[in-house]
Amino acid sequence: MKRIIAIALLVVLALSLVACGGPQPIDPATAIVGKWKNDEGATMEFKADGTGSCYLGSAGYRDCTWKYNAESGVFEINYSTSTHNATVAQNENGSLVLTFQNVNYKKVG
Repeated sequence: MKRIIAIALLVVLALSLVACGGPQPIDPATAIVGKWKNDEGATMEFKADGTGSCYLGSAGYRDCTWKYNAESGVFEINYSTSTHNATVAQNENGSLVLTFQNVNYKKVG
């Protein structure tokens, strides 16, 4: 009887660990909030209030605003007089990747 209970507890423990390992669902409307870094070390940050700091390559950093367009499923990032779209998706490891102006950024905070 003790052996059966021990095996049952072991099975329950194993199943509970497997259930936690998959990618967690993301809220598309707020997935952009946080700090992001690309492979070259450039960073961008987007705040929950719709403001942020964008990296524009040779133009450097600029203050920006952002909003989520639910109809198209993209983030519209506005700085100065320009607006560019960005997407956020989960990769196979469950990490978030931001794509902005054909550059990928990984979430770091």
